[in-house]
Amino acid sequence: MSREGEMSNEVLVRRDYYDIQGRWDTPILHMGGLAATVKVLEMVQVDGNMILFDVGCGTGFTACSITKKYGCRVV
Repeated sequence: MSREGEMSNEVLVRRDYYDIQGRWDTPILHMGGLAATVKVLEMVQVDGNMILFDVGCGTGFTACSITKKYGCRVV
């Protein structure tokens, strides 16, 4: 490692895809991107009393963002 917290390329190659994606702090990597997510949330009319189920959540970035914005629970 060249700097604290950085991984060598050799170590990164051995890491799982979502571990690497999480390190990039990439919010959305799916068809439609953030715009599609926002559209679905508007259609559902999410509020703080809801419990949402996130299938195929990847790094969990979207689930965490939804919880912060709407105050609902995401599983």
